[in-house]
Amino acid sequence: MRPRICLSRVERFLLALEQAMPPSYDKKKECTKGYACGDSCISRTRKCRKQANGTPKQEYVEAIGKKKKRTTKKSEKPENQEKPENQEKPENQEKPETQEKPETQEKPETQEKPELDKTLGIPDISPVAQRGIDFLGVEFAHRIEQVMQADAELDGLKARFEKAKGLLDKARKKGADEATIQEYAQNMRKEWQAYYSKVQQYDEEKNRIMEEVRDKLKTDHASPPISLSKPVQRLDKKMGIQDSIDEFFSITGGHGQSVQSVGKTKDRAFYTPEFNFVNIGSELDRNGYKQTIFHEFGHAVEYERRGEYGDFCADFIKKRATGRPEKLSKLTGFSDYGDDEVAYPDKFVNEYVGRVYRDKTTEVVSTGLEHFTSAAKMVELYKADKEHFYLTIGAIR
Repeated sequence: MRPRICLSRVERFLLALEQAMPPSYDKKKECTKGYACGDSCISRTRKCRKQANGTPKQEYVEAIGKKKKRTTKKSEKPENQEKPENQEKPENQEKPETQEKPETQEKPETQEKPELDKTLGIPDISPVAQRGIDFLGVEFAHRIEQVMQADAELDGLKARFEKAKGLLDKARKKGADEATIQEYAQNMRKEWQAYYSKVQQYDEEKNRIMEEVRDKLKTDHASPPISLSKPVQRLDKKMGIQDSIDEFFSITGGHGQSVQSVGKTKDRAFYTPEFNFVNIGSELDRNGYKQTIFHEFGHAVEYERRGEYGDFCADFIKKRATGRPEKLSKLTGFSDYGDDEVAYPDKFVNEYVGRVYRDKTTEVVSTGLEHFTSAAKMVELYKADKEHFYLTIGAIR
């Protein structure tokens, strides 16, 4: 039997205190595998980051602290961090002037619409013709030009029709069978229909825009009191002589008021400035005497405008002339013209435009206004002589 050990009160207290305290970590743990790290064992391939008492080593704590500081600077945003004063946006902040778009901001020059040709490509244009373009407006004048240049497409359609017609003629000459001839004939009719319908369409467009020109020219000018002889009065009931005179003064804006009387004394029409008289003659046109009235009254317009523009019509003819004056009977092929009636040759709307008189009066304005009796006649003048067309407008504006 083991002998009983008697302990004093103090020894018993110390023993109880020792049993109550946690185990000491000063003593290294014995490990069969690996090595001791604090109060545990770890593999020899791992690094121990604890002291013998189980607390982390100081150098590891410092390294962790530095890492956290770097992470906070880069990614974490302090809760109470305030924006710098220069980054704050005032409540009523306005956009910089450089960013504001002016109310009347203009497009850069590179994006501006190219300036239209004010002369419409007419070389050495007459000042009076330029006045006519300015009256209508350059943009409107270019609209007219665009409509009038549709002949290129018509030429292509006409060529296709003529080709189809040629194939049909060849087939007939070679004695092709009836089915082949019918096929060529049908194709020719198809091409003709395409060409003809386009011609009608363009004619309507051309007449429509010339009616717009006439509307721009029309004014409220009433005819001056003009005496009509009894033969003319009788014609007036059937041919509307007075209506044609009223339309003339409306389109010319009142120019030509020097005419005081109209009669029918000879077969050939004429105007005499010495007596302010117009003879309407016997020649009729599709509209009765309308073209004759516009033509002869046009002489009065040129006679009146010479005081302002000088010999602008004679200058126009000489500038355009391609040779010396020749007899009108030779230029036109009509023997009714006398030997003293001569004209300068050029590509006018007709040979009579080139005629000049000893007093330097001409047929330029009179022939031009003769074509202002209808939209179709205006198209004819424009296509033949664009400068003459605008010179006529300039002379009455």
